[in-house]
Amino acid sequence: MSKLFFLKTRFNLSLIVSAEFLKEKKGKVWNFSDWGMRRLAYKIQKAENGHYILLNFEMEAKHLNEFKGICWMVMRE
Repeated sequence: MSKLFFLKTRFNLSLIVSAEFLKEKKGKVWNFSDWGMRRLAYKIQKAENGHYILLNFEMEAKHLNEFKGICWMVMRE
């Protein structure tokens, strides 16, 4: 499998996990915008480019730390 296929699969998985978590916690997505690949302001672990998305959502504040943890876990694997 190519690296591009792997990256697209991981990206799609992160979107699915995020959407399922928000649905489970009765959150609402107000806006989703896929900005695509962009050059990073500085290298992160030798990476010069990253895939950017903008997700505006609403959910109870008590679930925010759990949501952040899930997002980081999916993106770092």
